[in-house]
Amino acid sequence: MPQRRVVAMRSSRWLGRAVLPFAWLVPERAIAAEFANVRLERESSSSSDCATVESTASNVEQRLRRRVFLTQAVTDLSVRVNYSQTPGTFYADVQLYSAKGRVLGHRTLSALGQDCSVLDDSVSLVMALMVDMTRDEVREKSEARMVVDTSDVSIPAPAPHRTERSNSVAFQLVGSSGMVPNVGLGGRIAVELRIFGGVSLEAGVSSLVPMVFHDAPNRGAKFNFLAVDLGACGAIAKNPNGTVALCMGSELGLEVVRGFGYLESAGGRSLMINPYTKLQGSYWIGPKFGVKVAMGAALPTHREEFYATRSEGAKVRLFEAYPVVPFVQVGFCL
Repeated sequence: MPQRRVVAMRSSRWLGRAVLPFAWLVPERAIAAEFANVRLERESSSSSDCATVESTASNVEQRLRRRVFLTQAVTDLSVRVNYSQTPGTFYADVQLYSAKGRVLGHRTLSALGQDCSVLDDSVSLVMALMVDMTRDEVREKSEARMVVDTSDVSIPAPAPHRTERSNSVAFQLVGSSGMVPNVGLGGRIAVELRIFGGVSLEAGVSSLVPMVFHDAPNRGAKFNFLAVDLGACGAIAKNPNGTVALCMGSELGLEVVRGFGYLESAGGRSLMINPYTKLQGSYWIGPKFGVKVAMGAALPTHREEFYATRSEGAKVRLFEAYPVVPFVQVGFCL
């Protein structure tokens, strides 16, 4: 059971604030009798940089424009706040309880920001509104059959963030093994368009740097590979600054081979259809700039073999596509 820091406070109706300038004419005990005594608690496991009990109490006191805090063990109400966070987002869970432990109100607040202070004003405002009751009102709420108010409140971000951003243009370096001899390196341009929820379409064009296969007696052959791809991505994890998605689609590639110094060369053009799957992550560093990384594998449905005949008449296989072609894509997105 997490320990809590506790401070007691009392609240008034708006009428009480209206007569505050004349409070010296009324005995303090008579005024206090109208207010509901409240205890403020904060989970000790909450983020350390979030507002303390003392600072929250001070903010509430300023909003109510009166002295509201008492030091007593028995109260009519207790209000409890617990803070939590995910990357770039902070949350505050505020709950109001009766003396018998019945939940009388509940608010969940969230805000985008760099630190927990983005919630300070909102927490003090919501808390002031929740506890501003007389003892009679507390008694009525505690005895009535009521639906607990569990509204969620989202506070606008103090700075621009890209929430659940999927539409983007990416410029990436590409590396693959098994589509051309050795390791193929090249570039890719891709467009991702969000359709609904966490689902998006992605289309790209990629090209590998020409690769030369060396066959010393006959100089070898040059391989060129150009491809277009189309797929769909579904988010499996996301936050306001990034998304991890599983993508599936197919690549349509054109491989061109040209032999050098051979008596006969089967070098030519081959059309390749390569279904693929990949795990892709996008992270937005700023409002208009992010990074995108993907790892996956393609399964060529047509494994072309390229042969040539040397000058002495011997036949040699220049290259055959791998049954599984692993690849990586790394770059930035706008």
